[in-house]
Amino acid sequence: MKSYFLLPVIIILGGLFWSGWHYYRDKHRPEPIFHLFATLLLGALSSQLAEQLHHFSDYLGFTLKIEKSFSFLFYTVFQIGFVEELCKFIPFYFICTRFKEYNELIDGLIYASMIGIGFSLEETFFYTGFESDSKLLVARAIVSPITHALFSSFFGFYHIVSLAKRSRLWLIFGFCLSFILHGVYDFFSLQEAPPYPMFASALILMIWIWRIRTFKELHRRKLP
Repeated sequence: MKSYFLLPVIIILGGLFWSGWHYYRDKHRPEPIFHLFATLLLGALSSQLAEQLHHFSDYLGFTLKIEKSFSFLFYTVFQIGFVEELCKFIPFYFICTRFKEYNELIDGLIYASMIGIGFSLEETFFYTGFESDSKLLVARAIVSPITHALFSSFFGFYHIVSLAKRSRLWLIFGFCLSFILHGVYDFFSLQEAPPYPMFASALILMIWIWRIRTFKELHRRKLP
């Protein structure tokens, strides 16, 4: 009975913690709280869209079968990575980038990350419907928000680059990085046998280091 109460609280607290972390990173001209909250909701809606697309792909016969093969890598990159990052990209590009406060180089990272956090919140609540391991759900509540935010960061960052360079090729490049790295991470993380989990952790660590350095470089800069 306690888990039914504690799990939702932990999931929400995990999302709020990482949302607050991103809000803190945007020190110079923080985004309006209302816009960030709306972006979280958009991320949650994008997760529901991804779930429906996954159900549709299952209906077509593209089922998840964990194995150490190229076909499984293809599945994780295109059936998971591409679908989920596309669902996150759509509200980011068509709604968030239209905010008038979207006027700093760092804003692409902030809004894309918030989309990813919102996505992870709804996804984790979805997993509570059939996952009985409460420890695993707690781990997801803590790790999943920043993991999804990391992958979304690429299309957020390269959207700003595309504006600066006046070329949408950079945006396409960023989106490709998002879904390919997402798929590669899932390929590693879904396999329990060593050394695959270690590869997954190493990938997340490298992206995290890139993000920290990028935040420092973009801090207090403005769009050209």
